[in-house]
Amino acid sequence: MEGPHDDKTASGESETENGLFHLNITSDFDEFCIKSKDYFNVESHRRIMFKTIRLRNFRVFRNLEMDLTGTGGRPHRYAVIYGRNASGKTALVKSVEFLKMSTTTYHSMAGADAAGLLWAFNGVTSVPCQDLAALARPNIMKGCDGPMELSFVFEVDGKDAQYSMSFGRDDGRLVSETLKYSSAKGRTTTYFHAEESDGRPKVRLNTDPFPGSDFSSWIQEQGRQWWGRHSLLSIILHGATIRNRPFMDDLSPRLMTLIDSLTGLNSAMSGLGGNAGETIERNPFHGFIDSRDGRVLDAYGEALERFLTRIDPDLDGVTYETAETNGRLEYSLCFDRFISGRIRRIGYGFESRGVSELVSLFPRILGCCRGRVAFVDELDSGIHDKLVLDLLDQVVPAITGQLVMTTHNTSLLEELDPRCTYIIGIDADGDRSVSPVNSIARTCRNNNNRDRYMRGDLGGVPHLACIDMGSIIDHLRDDLDGNRPRDHSAREVRGPAVLGAVHQIRHRRQHLQPRKRRARHTDAPSASGAVREAVHHGEGARRQMERVGPQIGTHPWPGDIPRGGP
Repeated sequence: MEGPHDDKTASGESETENGLFHLNITSDFDEFCIKSKDYFNVESHRRIMFKTIRLRNFRVFRNLEMDLTGTGGRPHRYAVIYGRNASGKTALVKSVEFLKMSTTTYHSMAGADAAGLLWAFNGVTSVPCQDLAALARPNIMKGCDGPMELSFVFEVDGKDAQYSMSFGRDDGRLVSETLKYSSAKGRTTTYFHAEESDGRPKVRLNTDPFPGSDFSSWIQEQGRQWWGRHSLLSIILHGATIRNRPFMDDLSPRLMTLIDSLTGLNSAMSGLGGNAGETIERNPFHGFIDSRDGRVLDAYGEALERFLTRIDPDLDGVTYETAETNGRLEYSLCFDRFISGRIRRIGYGFESRGVSELVSLFPRILGCCRGRVAFVDELDSGIHDKLVLDLLDQVVPAITGQLVMTTHNTSLLEELDPRCTYIIGIDADGDRSVSPVNSIARTCRNNNNRDRYMRGDLGGVPHLACIDMGSIIDHLRDDLDGNRPRDHSAREVRGPAVLGAVHQIRHRRQHLQPRKRRARHTDAPSASGAVREAVHHGEGARRQMERVGPQIGTHPWPGDIPRGGP
């Protein structure tokens, strides 16, 4: 797969090999863009790209920084994130989702179509939110000792911008908000800064990005009244792009680009097909649009057909069946599929999960190819590993925006640029960190990144201890029959230090040579000792180690479990 800044394009016809489909769509993207630019305006001259994401006390992240830049500080066009289950991959995507939704709360309060704007990623149904604190509270790390902070560094038209928010630990109320820009000469200018002072909002506004005095005054007035419940960026967005006010011309182009890009995250048709474009992207399977927007539906259906028929050779066509009622057009996605010698029309509810996932993924891919930014959680969900590889191989060269995705597909590691491939690791204290693969030192001569990952050299790989299903069933039966008293005090709870030590020992044992592995019983005393040294002293800790220690010496590790059946 090409590097992060290669400009090659692929073209050709779809092929099959051992039942696996090769995807060739780039040329069709170009053809479609030429034919449909009136609807989709693929030429994007103003855009943003993420350079850095910093999170503090956000969900599972106590203090995390992800650098999405490469050579010369340029942001990657794509990034792929790996990590074991519950490592924080979804939380990273949720931080960007939070950023997008935080810009629309004031608009929601003002009575607009909040359900159309506040939609979550990956098909999650959104709930209109009119209070930023209500949006923030579920994301605050449980039991944290400080505020929740989010900071994002963007490249906006070739210049850097930094947007930061801080929220109270207890109530989730916004306590500070800052937007800064860097000039070509390296000077940093604060566009605005707002904070809570003596229980009241204090807003400082740089007048340069707001040439119109009327707009500046309106922002100050609304900020004093509503800031804290809503972000200042949300207030500016509403005043500039939602309300029928002559404020559009009073904003600097860079600020307008930032606002437009943030609200258009994961969007392919935002603002290009009116409400129809947003509706179809949000629910490409079924919905309602204005009858006058039928051409947008037709254009999107054509694009989706060009995409899917290159992936699935049995798929003959994609169409939207429509029915008009009272000026509204009800649409429903259907597939024409070749089955048993004839073309049969199938409703979207009867298609495979893989095809449904591709339908949901398509608007994000299309958006990235027209200069937008998309964050996708579990790119490979329900999609064949080989197909994911072929898809990225052809889509990445066409990306003019940025695509950040999480995955468990390890086969991609053999093809992806290691500069654009990230691993979320967890230390002995349960703290997360994210690092590109090329920054992790090699431990052996094998340079294959997939092998390195599966060995555990890169971290972020799950570890499975011995699961005794017989014992689990016996305990369950005893509990249900009342034959065993329930002693909650004796329940095994491993603290972060214990888990970290266990993982480290497990990692060491997995990397032993086969001849050493056969003598694993000799390692048991030292292993148990290492665990005991990792926990605090005390009666409770000793009781815990009495349970954990013997397991390390007697239970098989993944590398010791015989393969194959009995």
